[in-house]
Amino acid sequence: LLSTIKADFLLFTSLGQHSLLVGKLDYMGTALQISTVGSIDTTLKSPRKISINTETKKIYVCDIDNSNDALKGYIYEYNYTLDISTAQLTVNGNKTIVYEGYEPVDVAIDIYGNLYFADRGAAIIGRVSASNLASRIRKYEILYSNQGTSSLSSVGSINFDRQRQLLYWTRDVNNTDGFIYKSWAEPFIVQEPFERLTYSEVASQVLVIRDTIYFTTLSGRILSVKQKLTNVCELVTANALGEGISVIIPYQDIILAADKLKSVIYQFSIKGPKPANETQIMDKELKIASPVGLAIIRTQHN
Repeated sequence: LLSTIKADFLLFTSLGQHSLLVGKLDYMGTALQISTVGSIDTTLKSPRKISINTETKKIYVCDIDNSNDALKGYIYEYNYTLDISTAQLTVNGNKTIVYEGYEPVDVAIDIYGNLYFADRGAAIIGRVSASNLASRIRKYEILYSNQGTSSLSSVGSINFDRQRQLLYWTRDVNNTDGFIYKSWAEPFIVQEPFERLTYSEVASQVLVIRDTIYFTTLSGRILSVKQKLTNVCELVTANALGEGISVIIPYQDIILAADKLKSVIYQFSIKGPKPANETQIMDKELKIASPVGLAIIRTQHN
């Protein structure tokens, strides 16, 4: 079991350390800082994205094992306990496999507790139902596949609009066509046409917050656009950070972005004047090798 830390918590996967880690996240006005960092699981192979189910107290992590000739990938489930009164988090490092495939790169949870995942190697977006998760039945259904379409070849990231039950996805940065794809999660629409959102720059990672789509570009900028109102994008970041941005997530009135090439985590304000300058939120003493996935567990600001 992980030793207990008091604070809000930032979970992240490290490609360089082959680990699932957790850090103490201090929120001081508009400034964030990560201080204490502990290990949850150091036995992962090539970990990717993370998602949290705060209702069932579960953590889901994508991991790819390319050590053998045959590529295999897994989505693992971890249990955690959270004491709100004392802001104490304890994570059980023993994991359960909930999905086995080829190359799962991203995962998301909807309001019903269903788990959605993108498997780049299989070129699918699938779902493990909440009932199967609860019963530990390793069974999934394919929602969207690459049969007859190229929009799911090399799928790179997914994001879930929990309010509207919509899925968004992009293709992998190495094979990207620059579009953001959008389709329903409920009811399931398995066939094309998907709605294809086209903007002025190639989209890599995607994040939906209420009526706004945020996405990263190949140069590492973060842009935003209001859904259905305009196709004109607004710069969120003042600087191009390079091609290493692997994930963006919301926290309070900011966005956190992990850079796997520079091994840093940035914060950007999404309120106030734009574009905003980036700020690193990790202490210089903390060395997190190639962060790829990020997720927040809140204790202080619920």
